[in-house]
Amino acid sequence: VETDGMLYPFGGLGWDGQWLEDYERLNTLFPEVVKGRVGYILAFLGGTIPRKLYDVVTRNRVHADIINGPHRAYRIGLHGEKTDPIEPGEPIYNGNITSVALGTVPDYGYGIRILPFAGKDLEYMHLRVVTISMARAILAAPAVYNGSYRPSGIQDIYVKSCSVDFSKPLPFEIAGESMGR
Repeated sequence: VETDGMLYPFGGLGWDGQWLEDYERLNTLFPEVVKGRVGYILAFLGGTIPRKLYDVVTRNRVHADIINGPHRAYRIGLHGEKTDPIEPGEPIYNGNITSVALGTVPDYGYGIRILPFAGKDLEYMHLRVVTISMARAILAAPAVYNGSYRPSGIQDIYVKSCSVDFSKPLPFEIAGESMGR
């Protein structure tokens, strides 16, 4: 994936970016305590979940406009097959989101397969648009973890390039590193 001249295997905006931002914040405050998996769990429970609950209560939503680039894109079927072509310049998604991920590798680290179709077609990246609530994703954690979770609130698309515009700045992560907003 390339964004603003940076090359990376996966990245995301929304939940995962917020989680890493919360992890870095905790790690700065308690550098000897917040490490590895324990640190990620503490950041998620003490930072990301309360922040997302606050967003739900205040109806703080993020709108995304995602437009296909100069090559044909495809929606991804249940088994990774290309379906429903999206022509160059056409909208891929327009609406409220909770998270957007994009990558060429399926694994986000620790065996978490957020992009299960990345790498299936080497000419395309896997774009995942998420509109489900974090609570719903947490309840389905095992299926989310192994990449088999595919409710109607998740759209999977094969893209070569696209533009993504949000209604407000979101936490951004590249390959597991917080990159700001």
